[in-house]
Amino acid sequence: MNAVKKIREDLGQTQDVFAFYLGVSRALLAKHETGQRSLPTAAMLKLVTIVRQMTTDMPSTLIDAETQKQSMQAKNKLLAQARKYDVLAAIATYKLEAMRERHIQCFKALQVSTNLLDSLPESREAEHDKLSLELMQLVARKKIRSCGPEAQALLQLEADGFSYQAERARAMMDYMVLPTGTLRQAQGDNLLA
Repeated sequence: MNAVKKIREDLGQTQDVFAFYLGVSRALLAKHETGQRSLPTAAMLKLVTIVRQMTTDMPSTLIDAETQKQSMQAKNKLLAQARKYDVLAAIATYKLEAMRERHIQCFKALQVSTNLLDSLPESREAEHDKLSLELMQLVARKKIRSCGPEAQALLQLEADGFSYQAERARAMMDYMVLPTGTLRQAQGDNLLA
């Protein structure tokens, strides 16, 4: 059996993952394992580093600087995404509170216009006031519909959805998939601990 293949299998890695570590294509690694091609010098140097890690009983995570950089970039993207959804949730919550306040104000305006309309005397002089109050009622009813319980429920769902997305992004930051194919729990800012 080829020595590189044995090392790869001892580490439990697929050809794709191991080729990534060595900086070569999977096809080149496969040809090397069957004796058809040789590995470039840079890949052989990485292989020596891997063997040293294995022989000194160091954790064989095989994480190189590029992988660390990619992990930090992924973490930063997730953090930015969480912040974005936090802001969107806060905006939706603010809109919801404003909508609830507007609903209360419109409902009060409807009650006032109804009370005034009921108290108007039946006279020709009050006809203009009656039309104005009826128009005020129509406007208040329309505004109540636009900011009523159904509209509030939709906005609450939107705010909850944004909050969920922010929580999800933060949860994903806690578990990063590293090239070894294993889940590693993040320890603070050091994702590779």
